Amino acid sequence: MRILRPPNVFYPDYSDSLDEFKRLLGLPMDMKIVLDKGELDALMEIGLMDEPQFSLDEAIEVARANRLDYQTRLDELDDAGRKLEIAGEGLLPDVAVNTNLNVPSMEGTRFQELDFKRYRWDTALNLDPKLNRKSVRNAYRATALNYDQEKLSLEEFEDQLKLDLRSSFRSLERLRFQYEIQANRLKLNQRRIFELQLKREFGQVLARDQIEAQTDLTQASNNLTQTVINHTLANLNLWLDMGILYVDENGQWENIDGTIQEE
Repeated sequence: MRILRPPNVFYPDYSDSLDEFKRLLGLPMDMKIVLDKGELDALMEIGLMDEPQFSLDEAIEVARANRLDYQTRLDELDDAGRKLEIAGEGLLPDVAVNTNLNVPSMEGTRFQELDFKRYRWDTALNLDPKLNRKSVRNAYRATALNYDQEKLSLEEFEDQLKLDLRSSFRSLERLRFQYEIQANRLKLNQRRIFELQLKREFGQVLARDQIEAQTDLTQASNNLTQTVINHTLANLNLWLDMGILYVDENGQWENIDGTIQEE
């Protein structure tokens, strides 16, 4: 993106999208910016990104290992499980054994020698059956309910994670198919323009036909460009869902070659 002088021609759709882009980046609305067309040309020259060389199941396993929000939910479930164990111990009766041993010293030794023949010992058993456990049971039920909620939340999060990954794979497949269609449509419109140019030399073409052909060609080119952009975004969403979308110090994403390295 370069900061340039705005064009003299005003395009409402372009300007609205540009203002929304500035809002997304947190830039002032009155800042004058124009997107660098060279970036789009480079993207179109590259075309579609490489197709992922890993399966959906492998993508799910990578997401489980790399998604920090998923790991956080696992930790929260573990914490809830430990609290449940502690609350369960509160339901058990308290049993304590106290043992006391007293060994006097021999007379005249000033505590330097012990007389084990006159030792005394006693043992006491303290038992608290906790007959009134209403508060303890209530605390245990609340902890058990919280554990079930954390478990359900983790399952829902994992289901959503799988759904997002499945959707990303389908989007990549659909967009690759659309790319082939749009590329063929662009070629047909280019051929139509070429044929009309030949017919124009013989005066066999109406101005309306030329305008319609040029409009169709422009629309086909725009559709192909949009498909490439959508395919690139779908790849980025896939990397994001897997937790492997890394950005370097220059704000550029690190390209993934579509394979998963095994350790």
